[in-house]
Amino acid sequence: MPTLWPIPIFGILWVIWKVVLHWRDRRVIQQHQCAPIPSYPHKDPFLGYDLHRLLEKSKQTNGLLPTIETLYKTYGNGRTFRALTWGIPTLYTTDPKNIQAVLATHFDRFGVEPIRKAFNDPWIGPGIVISDGPLWKSSRALLKPLFAKSHFADFQKIEVHVNKLIRTLEEVDETVDLQPYFSHLYVNLAMEFLFGLPAEELLPKVQMNIDDFLSEMQVALRGVQRRVALGPMLKIAPKDQPWQNACQRVHRIFDYCIDQTIMDATDPPCDPDGIPSEAAQHGFSLVRELVKETQDRKYIRDQLLSVFLPIHNGSPIAISDLFFQLARHPEVWEGLRKESLDVGNQPLTFEVLKSMKYLNCVIRESLRLLAPLDRVLRLALSDTVLPRGGGPTGEEAIYIKQGTLVDIRTNLLHRDKSFWGPDAAEFRPDRWLRSDLRPKWEFLPFGGGARHCPANNFVLTQYAFIITKFARRFVAVENQDPVHEFVDEYNFSKSSKNGVKVRLVPGSQFD
Repeated sequence: MPTLWPIPIFGILWVIWKVVLHWRDRRVIQQHQCAPIPSYPHKDPFLGYDLHRLLEKSKQTNGLLPTIETLYKTYGNGRTFRALTWGIPTLYTTDPKNIQAVLATHFDRFGVEPIRKAFNDPWIGPGIVISDGPLWKSSRALLKPLFAKSHFADFQKIEVHVNKLIRTLEEVDETVDLQPYFSHLYVNLAMEFLFGLPAEELLPKVQMNIDDFLSEMQVALRGVQRRVALGPMLKIAPKDQPWQNACQRVHRIFDYCIDQTIMDATDPPCDPDGIPSEAAQHGFSLVRELVKETQDRKYIRDQLLSVFLPIHNGSPIAISDLFFQLARHPEVWEGLRKESLDVGNQPLTFEVLKSMKYLNCVIRESLRLLAPLDRVLRLALSDTVLPRGGGPTGEEAIYIKQGTLVDIRTNLLHRDKSFWGPDAAEFRPDRWLRSDLRPKWEFLPFGGGARHCPANNFVLTQYAFIITKFARRFVAVENQDPVHEFVDEYNFSKSSKNGVKVRLVPGSQFD
């Protein structure tokens, strides 16, 4: 007969351990005077599927933002409440003090790897987007210097592509959807930054065109979004073969470019007259800088994808959304055009663009209301006290346990009337001219803290350049969409479901 005495002993030890943890938690709560967190009244108290279903349904009806606003007002204390996400304790918060604690003050106590790794594998591996700890630090240290001003303040390359786009649009004397045009623009810019050649020159080398590549990217990104929505059910979900196929096809393109760069690094190709190869003549490329550090192809690909994805997916959406706003606010376009023409025919430089106050106000205001990424997620890696969110007013400290998911909705944060004023939901760039408006943790279009986007200046400068070139060339951007309001569509990032349908009216120009 087998010996059963270890079973009750382990049971007793487990109970003792739970009592010790409970006593420790009570001591921390009393020490920091933590208050209870308001809770969502789940119908499903185990997984919280009822709330998940409510949020997913609201996405389909363009009602996600008002639904979340109602949740905060009804079940929280205005800025914080707790719920379940597939059984995971989740803290919803838009309190700037809590956001600062999660993203900066207590940065080491929160991570992204437990959230992102499983959903993205094998699409993208360890690096600046996926990893925490030493791997993240090494990737960031490697990539951050590559976004120095010296690498993006020269507008020679972007000007070629923007001028080409403007010439194309000048020939269109009817309604045009700007969204696909900006997608083409940015895939060219992104690949030239990464590989030294624009997509229109690079992709034919691997028997692919831009539209096919963009389609593969859409399948890959939709697959990641589906995996995120499945949560823990991903482990038992059927294999998503179309997603895996799309990932493999995109990987092959990146691997081809990496292999060519490694070969060029050891034996630089030249034509018969000794002139360097086409790619080498294009100057800086991110892949060449990475090959100087390592020749691990997968590692390089993961870093390149980490940079490529936000440029490819976020930037064209952000610039499209900006034109969505401009088409509905002709007075703002007039102000932009006046400022652009007042600069005169001097070349557009980093310093000139930075000095254009109204231009920068317009960009910030569009990012405030329509940032492509309107949600920040972190997982508590240890038990932590946050400064606010407890009690009926939300002013008292709260205690969250290891494994708690923190869900920060920046679309609500950026519409907080207590900070932005009663017109917080309106597109009004002039608000940024106020000397008393100095947002810190109230404005996070590029994240915040140590994990803020290292390419934010790179991205903002590109936006400013593109808008100024358009403002110099076109007298007006006329809305041609019968639907005035912004209709959300979620595919990894939030974009306009109806596109950006406008009519561009050409006028005088300096360029």
